[in-house]
Amino acid sequence: MKTIKSNSLWLGILFMLITFQMFGAEVKLPAISESQFRMGNVNGSIINGAVANYPAPLGVPASDRFKVELRDNNHTDWQPVFVYQSRNSLNKAQSASWVSFSFSGQVELRITPLQNASDSVVIRPKAFQLMPMVKQGQAHVSLNQPRKLSVEFNGSADHPLYIFANPLETPPKKEVGRELVVFNAGIHNIGDRYPLRSHTTYYLQGGAVLQGSFYGPGKLEDVTICGRGILNSGYQKTQHPTKGLLSNISFEDGSNIRIEGITCIEAGNFQIKVQSKQPDARIDIENLKLIGWNGNTDGIHVSDMDWKDHPVVGNARGVSLRVSDCFIRANDDAILLCDGVARSEISDCVIWDSGMGASFCLSWGGINGWNRAASTAATSFTNMAVIQYFALTMRARR
Repeated sequence: MKTIKSNSLWLGILFMLITFQMFGAEVKLPAISESQFRMGNVNGSIINGAVANYPAPLGVPASDRFKVELRDNNHTDWQPVFVYQSRNSLNKAQSASWVSFSFSGQVELRITPLQNASDSVVIRPKAFQLMPMVKQGQAHVSLNQPRKLSVEFNGSADHPLYIFANPLETPPKKEVGRELVVFNAGIHNIGDRYPLRSHTTYYLQGGAVLQGSFYGPGKLEDVTICGRGILNSGYQKTQHPTKGLLSNISFEDGSNIRIEGITCIEAGNFQIKVQSKQPDARIDIENLKLIGWNGNTDGIHVSDMDWKDHPVVGNARGVSLRVSDCFIRANDDAILLCDGVARSEISDCVIWDSGMGASFCLSWGGINGWNRAASTAATSFTNMAVIQYFALTMRARR
């Protein structure tokens, strides 16, 4: 795949990129524990020490579209994997199902469609050249490294199955001078805008489902949100961000922010929204999975724009952003960088673009000459796969 570098001073550049892969195989949710809380078996059900299969939370309905099982390369017995489901708030005829597990070595998945017989299967990104095998109406997929995949049956993108195959994790430990907040497996009702704190790690254990959203009020620094759990903001009603942010995670003024490993679904508008007034702030986002349906559901939005909740316009000088190994389903700009983002490296992400915005948007808006230059002067996109792009007049699938 290609590496793209931008060196533009233009105002309001809208940059859309679709990486077409030419090869592929197509076959006919508040219980919060802090500090020294014992986290128990953070890796869920371990299969031969190589696969972490997380428990199904009681009270969370399973997908009515797919059944998924896995086993390791030693051909142990098939183990069921819980299949989550999110329904399109704008189109009830569409949904997305997904599984999330962690592994090393090699695993095999067995996927059974529950509503329609399987005539054909396609796995995206096609550039990965994964060859599914169909046996008795079931699709078998083998993986030898972590991947973000979309599995689609019978040529339909209305009800995909996403495979979030993560690397094995090392859970965080309590550190001197730093708080540790742990959400164990199960449902946690944290409410809207659960307040984040500086010098704190928030760990979402695999099998944890948080119903609510995270909000960083005022000036915060050194905040980590990590794990293999889910942040569900599906209670939020959609509205334009100028009337108020309805994000999965948002920061008014965040510096040294790290988000890793979790899955966020059903935000009201911008899914991840970060703004920083602190010079040389760092933002690091890795292995994040986003599923958004509503209008204005930008995926990752690093912005200095004058929204209702962020009234002071302008990021500080020297803000740097790194986004890697993420899956983003967005119904607006999948990745948007506004003025003040001096350096950004975006790599190895899989994008499902529902078409109300750009796959990649640079320098939307603008307030200062130095900011306009800085937002695009050192930006790179590497190994990016846009597997679906729906626009008003076109549709691309790769």
